[in-house]
Amino acid sequence: MKKPKHQKIFYHLIIWIIAFFFIAISASIITLQTSYGKEKIKASLISFFQKNNIDIQIGTIDGLVPFEYKFKNVSIGFDSKKIEIEKLYCRIKFIPLLKKDLSFKSFVATNITYKDLNSSNISKSETDISNALAKNVQKTTNWISIPIRVNFDSLKLNDLHIEANDTDIAFNITGKAKILKFGKMIKADLDIRRKDFPKSYLEIFCRLYKKDRAFRATSHLNVASSNALKPFYKKDTDFAFNITVDSNGYLNTFENLENLFSKIEGKASGSIFKIENLQNEKLATIFNKESNFSFDFATLNDMSLNISKAYLKNDLLQIYLDALLRKNLSIAKSNITMRVDELKKLNSELFGSFIFKSSYENSKLFAEFNFLDFSIADVSFIDLKGIINGNYSNDVLTVKLNANTFLLNQAFKLTSDLKYANSFLSFLNLNINSPSSNLLANVSITPSFNLIGTGRLHFEDLSQLQALKTNLTFNGRVDTKFEFNQKVEADTSFQNLYLNIDVNDYYFEKVYGKTAKLLVNIDNPFSTAEIDLKSRFKDLKFHDLQIDKIDFSTSTNEENWPYQLNLIANLKKPFEMDSTGFFKIKKDAFTLNIQDLKGNLFNQSFISPKPIFIDVTKDKFLLSDLDIEFATGSILADINFSNKKSTAKINLKNFPLDFLSINPLDLDVTGNVDLNLDLEKRLKTVGSLDISINNLNILALADKEPLRANFLLKSTIEDDYFNFDSSMKLKNTQLMKLQGKLPIDLDLVKLKIGLNNQKSLLANINYNGKVEELLDFVNIGPQRVEGDLKTDLKISNNLKDLKIDGTGSFKNGYFENYYTGTIIKDIDAEVIAKDEKITLEYLKGKDPEGGKLQADGIFSLSEKKEFAFYFKAQLHDLLCVDSNIIRSSASAIFEISGDRLSSIAKGSAKINNLEMTIPDKLPIVIPDLKPTFISFPYAKNSKQQQPPKIYPIHLNFDLNATSPIKINGQGLKSTWMGNFKIGGTYMNFETLGELKLLKGSYVFAGRHFDLTKGSVMFTGKPNELPILDISATMNQKGVKIIADVEGPLDTPKISFSSIPPLPSSSILSLLIFGQQLSELTDFQTVELATTMSQDLDDSTLSSNSMANLGIDRFNIVQPSATDPTAPDQMAIQLGKYISKGVVVSLSQGAEQGSSNIIIEVDLKKGFIFQAESQQEQEQGKFSLKWRHNY
Repeated sequence: MKKPKHQKIFYHLIIWIIAFFFIAISASIITLQTSYGKEKIKASLISFFQKNNIDIQIGTIDGLVPFEYKFKNVSIGFDSKKIEIEKLYCRIKFIPLLKKDLSFKSFVATNITYKDLNSSNISKSETDISNALAKNVQKTTNWISIPIRVNFDSLKLNDLHIEANDTDIAFNITGKAKILKFGKMIKADLDIRRKDFPKSYLEIFCRLYKKDRAFRATSHLNVASSNALKPFYKKDTDFAFNITVDSNGYLNTFENLENLFSKIEGKASGSIFKIENLQNEKLATIFNKESNFSFDFATLNDMSLNISKAYLKNDLLQIYLDALLRKNLSIAKSNITMRVDELKKLNSELFGSFIFKSSYENSKLFAEFNFLDFSIADVSFIDLKGIINGNYSNDVLTVKLNANTFLLNQAFKLTSDLKYANSFLSFLNLNINSPSSNLLANVSITPSFNLIGTGRLHFEDLSQLQALKTNLTFNGRVDTKFEFNQKVEADTSFQNLYLNIDVNDYYFEKVYGKTAKLLVNIDNPFSTAEIDLKSRFKDLKFHDLQIDKIDFSTSTNEENWPYQLNLIANLKKPFEMDSTGFFKIKKDAFTLNIQDLKGNLFNQSFISPKPIFIDVTKDKFLLSDLDIEFATGSILADINFSNKKSTAKINLKNFPLDFLSINPLDLDVTGNVDLNLDLEKRLKTVGSLDISINNLNILALADKEPLRANFLLKSTIEDDYFNFDSSMKLKNTQLMKLQGKLPIDLDLVKLKIGLNNQKSLLANINYNGKVEELLDFVNIGPQRVEGDLKTDLKISNNLKDLKIDGTGSFKNGYFENYYTGTIIKDIDAEVIAKDEKITLEYLKGKDPEGGKLQADGIFSLSEKKEFAFYFKAQLHDLLCVDSNIIRSSASAIFEISGDRLSSIAKGSAKINNLEMTIPDKLPIVIPDLKPTFISFPYAKNSKQQQPPKIYPIHLNFDLNATSPIKINGQGLKSTWMGNFKIGGTYMNFETLGELKLLKGSYVFAGRHFDLTKGSVMFTGKPNELPILDISATMNQKGVKIIADVEGPLDTPKISFSSIPPLPSSSILSLLIFGQQLSELTDFQTVELATTMSQDLDDSTLSSNSMANLGIDRFNIVQPSATDPTAPDQMAIQLGKYISKGVVVSLSQGAEQGSSNIIIEVDLKKGFIFQAESQQEQEQGKFSLKWRHNY
């Protein structure tokens, strides 16, 4: 069907309109693509910007205009600013244009340069810069009010160059932005990065509203390296952090720069990842840790900034902060708290925790700090705390510091005036005081963390330092003057310390000295120290060595440290030495080069004709060219020990042995020695050692004649065996001969030698002479042993399974113990050895009164048998102890058997006679106090010390004490008897039995008591003291007084009673004065009080005599010179608590009828209600008192 004609016409019309519109648009686009069209667009753009006071220049324009534009060499100028863009590309969306909106699908600018044309004319002073910026801001107060909506879907600014501090900085900016019509709202979401630091960036999302000029912004700044902040941050310290800031507020009228922002508030949080290249290592330890921080902020009307809820946390410390900052960012007030919960994380030598609190307002500063459970290494600082109080204004801090602690068994107090100004921290009038030491100083810490200033340190004694080294004994009086200086060399500053030390009346172990002077100059004392030392020690003593003077000086400032040494001494003969040379001490290494050595030793001059060199490391020991010539002898040595090869040649000729007089046995030694040692080791050690000691004289203390001996040793070292043949002659008579071979392990580099317990050995021992001549070389303590000793023994096999064959005898022996008085004479013993067994065939002896001792036994040298042994002994009326306190004789049969793991001793004994005398003055018993540590010192590697293992000796003895035992002294005369069984071990006795009184008497305070009952009971529990049950009676003025002692030996309870019954005070009055209490004079009353408070305390009653007497309060009431209502005579007051807080007291004066009864009730809070009856005045009184204990 055909269409109507009008429809056909309409159809063709539409087609033609569309075609025409397409042709028109195409013609327009084609026209725009021509040079003519693009020039028109270019002229239009320039005209538009010029109408808005913006000078713009466009080099070329290209692209699919009008939807795509490509500009080159664009220059934009406004307000003395100029922006040059090398390339600018933008693509505009078509549909928003229909809505009269400008929307960029893509906006890319490349190589952008921003210049301030007036920057060269602006003054560099802060005032000029501020004025210039303020002027500029005033010019830009107009809001962005474009009559169309502008949208940037994709915004890229590549290579945006901005010049700052004469440094060109390139940025890359990406993101998107939107500007509503007439600038009602500006919205931007941008990512800003420096081109040369792409990992550091700023992300910012913000909205700005034209109405009220309000804004809301969220920013996130990530700095991977502080180099990204240059040139604004110019220090070498590198750090990394990120921060997120949420803020909102209002943009004001921009009348000046100071009021650029107002009413801003928000929250910031972030992390600090690293801080590197800190010049101070200690600060690096603290801050080079990943930390988290957060704070809330808000600006106030006066443009001050309030920071609240701020914190900085890492695994070392926590810092909390509230602060108010003025508009110039100076602090108006603040509160800071810092905590370090584990100081060990700061330094491995530190232990405990630390808390610091401070407040600052109106230039007033107050702070307090406290160290809890604090120690440095093993040194504890108990209750270390202090306060800081002062002012801070105009960048100057002036405060007073006060601190206290208990350290090294002494209380320390620290005071100082602190001042911080111009980056200097000064400690003025610094005073650290303790009972035995004092420090006075004025020192400052410079900006480079060096100290400058002077001070004085005085130790009256070194007792506090003794607490640091409990295994050493030392003391002295020390005065030290010190001076800190800061030196500068090659534009580098470093620390210097000068010390002037005087030491007087000092000792160290067994070295005693009168005076010492040390002058020490140290560069870099807290790092790699370089030391100049000059020292002089005078009047020293070590055993028989008397040192008149030692001068020693050295310097470590050179590659090899030079030294000078001068020594003047006397070892029963003069000794002088002078030496110069060089030395060096490094880690695990020591070198010494003796250039000159000379002197006089034991009346013989000596000299070293050539330098001596010593070099010691962990892999080498080298002694080269040791050559010392004496008048009649010499020393020659060359030693080179290393892991590959070792050689040693030592030759001593006629060398004096007088130096051996320095020994712990106080033996005087003279003589000379010839020695020749030749060693070489490659795979094995071979060599020889020959020693000849001639004219050896040993004089023991209190001996009149010296021991004269000669010693000869010839030996070889081959196949790791030491083959020896030696002999000792005494007064030209051979005393001892040793022959054999021993397997040895030699480590020549470490100078160690030991016996090999796997290889076989062989030794022949022959001795024939007095045993005391052999014991002159051994300290046997408070014993004396004499007799004829003869041995002929052969030792073989190896150390793990020794075999021994031969005999030994001891004749005409004598033994004495100086402590117990035990003497055994006519000792005769014989030993036979076969294989691993040593048999004591017999041992016989007797005491001076005819008592006898006899023993025999056997001992195994086999390690497999755990060195088993068995011995049996018999005593027949042997005088075991004979001293001023105890004299005892006993008969017994006992045996002891066991091995290296444990043993048992069992048998029976009968005490034939025991007489014990209690001396008039008993020795002072030092109590075994059990300390409670308030703050136990930490150890660097704290491991609980294991108690030493004690060899267990188990006991099983029956003790018969039925023969009378006499105990006399201290007013006691008594006779006892009993039976006991002793078990347990020698460290934990278990005694079961009872000692009963036969008869006795006791004198107390001049009064005679008859002992009517007595028992000392042993319960059989380990180490438990016996229980006493003793009664005594006496009669005085018709009164029978009874004293009872009951309870454990260390805490007995003593009670007094009488017939008829009397108070304890009356009983004591009868005991001491023979009179009733009311009959005593004032002097006797005081004496009675002294007896009750002292004699009872110091006697065997107990440490609490009032409790033993059944009373809780004891007072001597003195007459009052100021209170007219007080009694005018002395009285005794005894009190007893009848319930909690209620005490009843009886006061008795010297006169008849002067007794009073007092009742006191504790009302708490220090108030006491007191009721008192006064029988003399036949009246009573009541009072309310308040008491406060300071």
